[in-house]
Amino acid sequence: MKLIQLKILNALVDNNFNITKAAKQLKIAQSAASRQLMLLERELKVELFIRKGKRFIKYSDTGSGIDGFINRILLEEKNILQFVSSLNDNTEKILTLATTHTQARYFLPHVISKLSKKFPILKFRIEQGTPQQVADLLDKNKVSFALCTEMLDTYSDFKTYDCYQWNHIAIVAKNHPLASIGTVKLKTLSEYNLITYNIGFTGRSVLNNIFTMNKLPMRVVLSATDSDVIKTFVKQSLGVGIINQLAFQEEDKNYLVIIPIQELRVGCVTKLAIKKSLYLPRLFKEVIHFILDEGKRIEKKLIIKSQRFD
Repeated sequence: MKLIQLKILNALVDNNFNITKAAKQLKIAQSAASRQLMLLERELKVELFIRKGKRFIKYSDTGSGIDGFINRILLEEKNILQFVSSLNDNTEKILTLATTHTQARYFLPHVISKLSKKFPILKFRIEQGTPQQVADLLDKNKVSFALCTEMLDTYSDFKTYDCYQWNHIAIVAKNHPLASIGTVKLKTLSEYNLITYNIGFTGRSVLNNIFTMNKLPMRVVLSATDSDVIKTFVKQSLGVGIINQLAFQEEDKNYLVIIPIQELRVGCVTKLAIKKSLYLPRLFKEVIHFILDEGKRIEKKLIIKSQRFD
């Protein structure tokens, strides 16, 4: 059994059992990848795949059974490389982080800018996705860190840290009837069309619970994964937007107005996660503390902004 064979198996899963894409990911010839898998099956004396002609369809029961072992072996290979790399403080370090659009767009730019200055040897690779995709990337050892509001605390092999707490805010176009009223009740908000996040994104479940607990309808006419998309449609007066308060920028004040709604101030928490079984060099541990400190700084800033509307 060879490490390259396990890497090919892992790449196959990543690419929905497309051997061409798996070979391309590993930068080897497709014929070489196919041969290695054939040799592995011959050595193990089992069939690892359900096939249709020459195509791989999915794992066989045996293949599914060994997938977890493969992930652990490849994790230990990564741990060895991380450990050896950590012995040389002058070598370039690549920090891989999976996150959602909101965090990548509104939280991370300032953080990474400061990290680059504090740790010049650091290079960054950000993978964006849904909260589920973010969690899967960390679970499958594709990244060292994950940052989002949902999903991360549901994995037993993750160690999570509270990064910063935030609230949802309601926003309207300047010509909207609510723009000149000031503070409104949630009941009033429920009478208008709403534009907010897709289910599973940026605290949408918290929003649903707020309306449900107050026994009020939630008239969502448009939902999206992207705060910028939500703001765009609010500017078109399609409805009242509900977004992460961090996503409201200074330039948005030219077109949009924040509507203070006390009932929306139910704190959501963005979390930073690492995998418990992943070796982290000292530098990466320092990065964790740095990100958490920045999170608390952002949290205080958001609290001050919220108090201006009280």
